[in-house]
Amino acid sequence: EVDAAALSAPGDAAHRGAVRELEFHRELFEEAFGKSGGPVKLFVAGNHEWFGECDRIRKIWPDPGAWKEHALCADFPRHWERVWGEKYEGVWHKEVKGYHFFGRHWDDKVDEMEQANLVLGKAEELSLKGKKPFFILSHKRNHFKCNHALREFPNAVAFCGHWHQSNADWKTIYYDSF
Repeated sequence: EVDAAALSAPGDAAHRGAVRELEFHRELFEEAFGKSGGPVKLFVAGNHEWFGECDRIRKIWPDPGAWKEHALCADFPRHWERVWGEKYEGVWHKEVKGYHFFGRHWDDKVDEMEQANLVLGKAEELSLKGKKPFFILSHKRNHFKCNHALREFPNAVAFCGHWHQSNADWKTIYYDSF
């Protein structure tokens, strides 16, 4: 039995952007943690969840109605909510055991500054300045504008999934002094 307060998955749960691929992840989650409860899901979508418009997936479901029901990108918020049982938000904040997590989905409509602005907007209310770490989760790596905006938070720890590397390998941990 696993006793985890939170589980992070930084994207690419669906290789080709099919709803069924995301459902497989939910089924494994439920197998591990049960259908009710389990750890807080700190999940963000990656670029592979948005692959639904490519030729391969259109060949599988050429009918527009079938494609809309099977391709995540056809109606991502609706599919995400149905699969995971939580509202899709381009950027989000969750608190787990007193620690703060800020997530950003891979979504062309969501700029990295939206995540930085969410952090900055909650910084005082959540007492984010100091030594206690808080976490930034994204599939895309945050870059210059976001990093510059958060330069007063050396206690921010960011994880991205796009590089497909395990953070268990210390060589994948990067430090930026801003």
